[in-house]
Amino acid sequence: MIPEFKPGWRLYDGRASGWILQLIRMHSSGEPLSADLQKEVVGDWRDAIGRILEESIARQNQLLDSMEDEKLTWNSRDRRFLEFNLITQLRILRGMCKCIRELSRETPDFPLARGALGEALKAMSESERGRWVNWYRGDLKVGVKALLKHLEDLEFQRA
Repeated sequence: MIPEFKPGWRLYDGRASGWILQLIRMHSSGEPLSADLQKEVVGDWRDAIGRILEESIARQNQLLDSMEDEKLTWNSRDRRFLEFNLITQLRILRGMCKCIRELSRETPDFPLARGALGEALKAMSESERGRWVNWYRGDLKVGVKALLKHLEDLEFQRA
């Protein structure tokens, strides 16, 4: 479910944000990916990233689908907690994984990458209710809105 590129090296949301920003910079200025990032994958980085992310996204989809059915059986207190702390976080990570997948392609699909970040942003905004109202205001940890703006700027620059 959480992409693992080598034992113990997993792609959580903060690290995913850094990868997305590096990929945007690569496409914008030709700046190569950092050596640290490239050494985390074995072989051709595009193939490795694509393969690992495809598998992870498929597992995330399966888990989200199964939880959609299961959450009807959760009591209301557990449902609020699990929706915010598990489902929302998984939807955010899935959107970020999709974005990385699209930006890592030999010919990147910028509209799909933008849409993937939009999915993450939608998950964040939909979860902000009850005690979690305004939870993501500022969004400094992951910076989905800022990443989306960088990606839109890149698309405008390439048009």
